[in-house]
Amino acid sequence: MATQGDVVTRVDAVAQGDAVTQFDAVTHFVTRYDFRGPGFSSDERRRLFEVALEQATYVDAKGHTAITLSEHHGSDDGYLPSPLLVASAFAARTRRIPISIAALVVNLYDPLRLAEDIAVLDHLSGGRVTYTVGLGYRPEEYALFGRPWKTRTRDLEASIAATVFCAADPDAFWAKHGHHLLADALAYRAWIGERDSSATVDELRAAGRYQVSAPEDLISSCRSGEIRVVTSHPLCGGMPEEPAWESLRLISEVVRPAVGGRCGA
Repeated sequence: MATQGDVVTRVDAVAQGDAVTQFDAVTHFVTRYDFRGPGFSSDERRRLFEVALEQATYVDAKGHTAITLSEHHGSDDGYLPSPLLVASAFAARTRRIPISIAALVVNLYDPLRLAEDIAVLDHLSGGRVTYTVGLGYRPEEYALFGRPWKTRTRDLEASIAATVFCAADPDAFWAKHGHHLLADALAYRAWIGERDSSATVDELRAAGRYQVSAPEDLISSCRSGEIRVVTSHPLCGGMPEEPAWESLRLISEVVRPAVGGRCGA
């Protein structure tokens, strides 16, 4: 995707049958933000953004592979509608970590203004921001690879690795904070259809799409190749600061050094 003039924006387009990236044997560490905060006050939401900026600086210094932002509109829980603005703020607070907007809903923007904004952000970030721009639009390509067309959105969701949290006591984490993960899961279900039938925290835990592991267990899963991409979502569903930081620090300071995560500082 080219912007105005001679500025070429790097875009990760998910449109072909090979949409799922193949990773090497090294474990990657990705930190994700969507800024959901069910029932949050203005002050709580403002603090959510402040903590995210602090954490972006932290994961940049700790050598994480990437930061990912998502986009949705008209959500009651405050799901991020303006990823370009947040990517700009993250770029200003970091130095080396790539920032991915996945996905950018291009059809909701004026094309010329979007191209200009992306071009400016490209300069501000030193080219560190990339964009995912769609699922694909040609049924013929899906047929070529023997992939179903009608369920393409759900199938892509199913191919994404579980969201991973790290806690010294996973049972206590689930008991105290599992409702935030359930709120996240139920909100997505309302938008894209049922991915599982989880209606309680216990059912969600058993389903496995949200994993809370002790550091030693997560290290073992990474070393065995069971988990190739550790996708952390520390502020998921409006998660309080204390468990969010605990998870992020254990992943960054215990797990990542033990498994040799990609992208050193």
